[in-house]
Amino acid sequence: MSKNLLCCWLVASLLFLLAAAPGPASASGATTELHIIRLASDGATVLQEKTVSYQWMKDNLPVHGDGLTHYYHQGPVFEGDMWDPAETQNLKDKGALMGSNSRDLCDLVGGMQPGDEVSFLAVDG
Repeated sequence: MSKNLLCCWLVASLLFLLAAAPGPASASGATTELHIIRLASDGATVLQEKTVSYQWMKDNLPVHGDGLTHYYHQGPVFEGDMWDPAETQNLKDKGALMGSNSRDLCDLVGGMQPGDEVSFLAVDG
């Protein structure tokens, strides 16, 4: 077990929309803040924590995605090649997103060392 256990409890998804106003069908439990907590190896003692808004992340961290390009997740295909190299089947649109690296977020509370663990928890569980 590592000396420190780093848990990044996400009150929101790491991917966030950077629109001025929420879209018509925003995700359930959507929020504009992220709460990051570094815990000791006992899993209970808070060593460091920080709350940041999506605007702070946009202004202070590298941003990935342009807010216009839609990103897709492909699930398995149950006939032929399971992963459909042509990427034409079983696609799920995840929206036009922008986000930050989890590494950059963990670094806000001291970063991680080899053997540390990270957990992500969305507001909807």
